[in-house]
Amino acid sequence: MFASLLRAGIKTGHIALIDHQGRRQDFGSGGPSVTLRMHDAMLTWELGLNPWLKVGEAYMNGRLTIEQGTLYDT
Repeated sequence: MFASLLRAGIKTGHIALIDHQGRRQDFGSGGPSVTLRMHDAMLTWELGLNPWLKVGEAYMNGRLTIEQGTLYDT
């Protein structure tokens, strides 16, 4: 669900999203480039339903990590 939002919403830059099973999806092209890793299956749904709230919450709780880039690049 979150992947659908990224696919439609990324106009500039590149986001690589790695799910809890290690599967990687890439969205957008060019820079800046950010790699995000989700650590549990439920997070996909939570981010899809309320990304503005859940991205920051998941980052602070350690359920979402930034492996490449910075929080400001997202």
